[in-house]
Amino acid sequence: MRTRTSAVWWMVLASAVLLTPSPAAAVYYYSTINVFSGPGGWVTGTSATEVDYWEYYDGVRPYVEGTLSREYTQLGWDYRYEPYYSTASVTVSANLSPGNAYFSMAAAHYVMPDEWSQYYVGSSQAGYYYSDPAAIPPYIYHLSPDVGVAGTSGYIPIYGTNLAPTGTTPQVSMDGATLWIVYQSDNQINVYYSYVTLGTHWLSVTTIYGTSNYVPFTALAGNQTPAISSIDPDEWDAGTTTDFFIAGTGFGTNPGLTIDPAWIEDYGIYSAWDTGINAWVRVSPYAPDLTVQVTVTSNGYYGTPFVPQYPNQPASGSANAQVNGAAAGCGDQQKDNLIAEYPAYGSSWTPACSDLRSPVGSAHFSASEINQDNDYGSNWTITSNEMLTNLELIRADAGNQPMTMNSGYRNPASQFRIDSGAHPNSRHIHGDAADIHETDSQRRQDLKYIYGPARGACVEPLNLTATWVHFDWRGQPCPQGY
Repeated sequence: MRTRTSAVWWMVLASAVLLTPSPAAAVYYYSTINVFSGPGGWVTGTSATEVDYWEYYDGVRPYVEGTLSREYTQLGWDYRYEPYYSTASVTVSANLSPGNAYFSMAAAHYVMPDEWSQYYVGSSQAGYYYSDPAAIPPYIYHLSPDVGVAGTSGYIPIYGTNLAPTGTTPQVSMDGATLWIVYQSDNQINVYYSYVTLGTHWLSVTTIYGTSNYVPFTALAGNQTPAISSIDPDEWDAGTTTDFFIAGTGFGTNPGLTIDPAWIEDYGIYSAWDTGINAWVRVSPYAPDLTVQVTVTSNGYYGTPFVPQYPNQPASGSANAQVNGAAAGCGDQQKDNLIAEYPAYGSSWTPACSDLRSPVGSAHFSASEINQDNDYGSNWTITSNEMLTNLELIRADAGNQPMTMNSGYRNPASQFRIDSGAHPNSRHIHGDAADIHETDSQRRQDLKYIYGPARGACVEPLNLTATWVHFDWRGQPCPQGY
């Protein structure tokens, strides 16, 4: 039995324990242990406790870290008179979660986290508590990228929170690869791997405060560059639509198809898989004999984009097909070539053989002047007699003063070179348009609003033609503003 003197001695010991330094820097501390003592009686008390913690120590065992607050409630008394003996007990329950820290400062102070309860005996218990918000385990939000290529090296940026608390060195682990940290901060860690095995691997970060959640990193086999082994048939006739099959490897599950050049009017894919493509192509009826390039581009597999096996690896592969040109329908290869340019350059109108004529001029406008922008000007042109007649009448109406033509007939290829953004149905390719050089403001106004309309011409707005006046005889009505 303890005497009253021994009870007092234990009270002194409890006070002395409170002065013992904490093994970590404290934000604040206090004792929450109330020792009940009385002459010859038992005292039982209970308090509710809320604790934030990440690990636990008592003596040589890990301590609980947390902010501990208690409000004691006296539940009842059991008086038993017993001379020279005094004892007391307090039972405390605790709810524990990550965040802060608690230190027990007396050997008789027991903490049992497996039962989330604490039991105190005697009068020598005391406590020291401090707040440490940094003591939180790391958490990973995501990896970017979260895919790589098996058998290769690479970098993985890891994004999250509490990944590398100040003054600490985290550890990053992942099955299937050895990782080296090349950069670290509290919200990002970059790691390097020299080799990773095929498959999905799980990555985590560990600090002195615990281990993070696990996130997946997938190492893919990497995609091969598409290779075309055959095109069947590989000869396509002008003016026809042909179904054909492309055989090869590495096409992916949703490949793209490209066919050059402009003599191909349209093409498309019926169906496709990793080793084959069923497709169709429509060839211009005016296409000459030529070789066309067929290109297959891999877009990866099942929604995952193309994954290269090495830097700058191409995602496309090509092979050639042959176009068999149309027979010379006009009996002249240059005529056929000139006519073929119209659909090739997007014109909705294609001239007939009879629309082509040898270069011709008028009294004041020479054939060479009219055909200065015509690539076939030494042999064939399209020149409207109505245009030639009315140009002479406009010149006479305007006082028979000299007029210089900047441009007359243009074949479609020439029209595209002169103005690639122009409409493919420009009146110049119809052979009924002429641009007359004129910079005098009054003469420009007269040609636009008097002489041109008087002879049935459509005249382009002057603000679009700074140094010339455009006439054409497309027929009435003219476009608004012309």
